[in-house]
Amino acid sequence: MKYSYQSKKRAARISAQLYLPHDYPWKVLSSLVSDLRDYLSESGNAELVQICRNRDVPSYLALSERWGLQSITTLDTNRSKISAMYQIASLLKKYQFPGDKEARRSVALEKFDSAERTCLEFNQGGYTALSCSDLLETQSVFTYARGFFIKLLGDMPELQKVVDWSRHGPGATLSTRDGHTSKYHKYLEWPYDCTVGALAHARFLISSDERWMGALEDDYRRVMEIPAWKILDRECFWKNVLSQVGGNRITFVPKTAVTDRSIAIEPAMNLMLQLGVDGFIRKRLKRFGVDLDDQSKNQELARQGSLDDGPESFCTLDLSSASDTVSLKLIELLLPPMWYDYLVDLRSPKGEIEGRDLVYSKISSMGNGYTFALESAVFTSIIYGVMRLRWGSFYKGRCAIFGDDLIVPKSIVHDVVNYLALSGFKTNLEKTFLQGPIRESCGTDWLLGHQIRPVFFNEIPTTTKALFVDRNRLMRKLEMEWEIEDSETVRLIDQWVPDKHRIFTGPLSHTDFDSYLHVRRPTVAYAFGRYEYLRLITKPKPQSGRSFLFRKLMAELRGGRSHPFNEKAVDIFIMKMINPNFMKEDVSRRYIKDLAASGGGSKFTVTRRNKVTVGVEKALTSSWWGSYDAIFP
Repeated sequence: MKYSYQSKKRAARISAQLYLPHDYPWKVLSSLVSDLRDYLSESGNAELVQICRNRDVPSYLALSERWGLQSITTLDTNRSKISAMYQIASLLKKYQFPGDKEARRSVALEKFDSAERTCLEFNQGGYTALSCSDLLETQSVFTYARGFFIKLLGDMPELQKVVDWSRHGPGATLSTRDGHTSKYHKYLEWPYDCTVGALAHARFLISSDERWMGALEDDYRRVMEIPAWKILDRECFWKNVLSQVGGNRITFVPKTAVTDRSIAIEPAMNLMLQLGVDGFIRKRLKRFGVDLDDQSKNQELARQGSLDDGPESFCTLDLSSASDTVSLKLIELLLPPMWYDYLVDLRSPKGEIEGRDLVYSKISSMGNGYTFALESAVFTSIIYGVMRLRWGSFYKGRCAIFGDDLIVPKSIVHDVVNYLALSGFKTNLEKTFLQGPIRESCGTDWLLGHQIRPVFFNEIPTTTKALFVDRNRLMRKLEMEWEIEDSETVRLIDQWVPDKHRIFTGPLSHTDFDSYLHVRRPTVAYAFGRYEYLRLITKPKPQSGRSFLFRKLMAELRGGRSHPFNEKAVDIFIMKMINPNFMKEDVSRRYIKDLAASGGGSKFTVTRRNKVTVGVEKALTSSWWGSYDAIFP
């Protein structure tokens, strides 16, 4: 990939082509096996050598099942050995092998259709199990669950408060074109797609924002050539501004080497309104100890659960196709009637998938703006009901909910699983841990209190920054887990770094993986109490935004929204547990500052997806650590 930068002189200096072999992942896997051969059995090492030599994808995927997390409980307790097997079996588990695209899509399509059948069966009669007269405990649990939603939401939607949280998301909508996913383009490019049920709510949303209404009327007059003095025909105005569509469109994105993930592309106005519900529910859930802007509670309880396998140990649960199995009838049973009607208005009732149309039996799918918050509230309500039944009260410190990542004490876990099943949900046994030394939740894998999360490859790197990530993460993993500092894997990847990018070297870090090559000894001079080194950075490339009125809409009137979870936050969480003084370090302060300004540019900068500039930035550090363990002594 050719890099560009605003300065032509600097562009000539950092421009470089990245050349990687077509079998890059297999070469890295082979070298990783060589690095970890001392932790593998003789037969296991021989099998891996044969798999790598033959580029045998089916055999590797079968091995990843045998050496997965669920198999660890049957192995010995040698952490180094277990972690080595798990890392090797996971490196290419999510890699998109060429030639398997149709097979992965077929698996995802079958999974999607299966979830729809589950919701349909629940709507047509499966829900009756929740109200059987001979199951008084079941009735009690779901009575408590309905009471939870009354406390959470109230009897009816407070529309102005919900609208206050409405916002454009960062992704694509039905009307998105040519990478125009910024807020500016979503405001500017009307008519806005909207389903029939959401039309009245869309009008209310637009009308409640004087800035938006003014910008839209001004642009409408310009396009329709209506003079400023003439009164607008409101019915004609809304018919031209809002375009009716039947529903959403289902597409597929990469997930693992075996299957893709289905995701819905929503109409623009529906999505904006749905995100208003998301913000409202997120705020209310915090009253019950559920913070959907922070995964650290799930991660900490999972760590505790891996250390204690007693009767009050924390168990981690994961559900299969959770987002696609929240049925319409379940939401009707749990939510206050006016809230149910409101969510139905905002959803897409129909969808297009693989050239065919279908009417949804689920309330929403992944891609709908309120799906994540709503499913989290549903699972919280069921756990709330079980705790009220068994303990007489809800103890928010004894559970954690983040989407379908659930953590509850062992004493009630079977009740929770049972009532989830009665609600139409299926437990994912591959990622559920009820006993033993393993727990998994929110991007962390724990073995007896130790983090053993492996490094994953998703695709062949197309940029030097992506290659830096592969190299630095493996370097850190090899040192921290197995104390391997002279790694054959790292030396191999270093050979593929373009010569012009070898100048980007810097200190070891637990947060910065894509800016430079981690090195253990300083490569720059120490002066005035600090080291100054270079980082390779990318920033969104500014685009022209001709309408100042629409650009103004990019500035949020409501402040203080948390940024979505970033993968690097896992590392920050781990280091905070190792040393409470972690957040005082210079590198961490810089990271938090970078995260707060994620996306780059000012509030009014117009960007376009995949259009970035790459350049050089100077960075400072007062310490240059010789090992990852020593970074925060």
